[in-house]
Amino acid sequence: MKLTKAEKLDYFVCSITGAITSAPDNYYLEGDDWPSNKRELLDQWAAAKQTLKKSTEQVAIVDQLLTSMILAFDENRKEDGRTIAWQIYNMKVERFR
Repeated sequence: MKLTKAEKLDYFVCSITGAITSAPDNYYLEGDDWPSNKRELLDQWAAAKQTLKKSTEQVAIVDQLLTSMILAFDENRKEDGRTIAWQIYNMKVERFR
């Protein structure tokens, strides 16, 4: 099944929400962890941003924020990572075109 642009963006936003609530070490379900969440975030963002033609400036900002968020979580700086994840979430990525 091929996902629409809206679905790809929604999945990415859901993964950002997971990072806000769980990363890097507060995962509740067996098999969920930061490395798998990180991989999911990167894959979903790569798929979603390929569909975006008009929001180029916002895409560049999300790219930078996502890199910073991942670095923060990788370094176990939870609050910094969550703050950056909130910044991405508050950009309303699901509205990008």
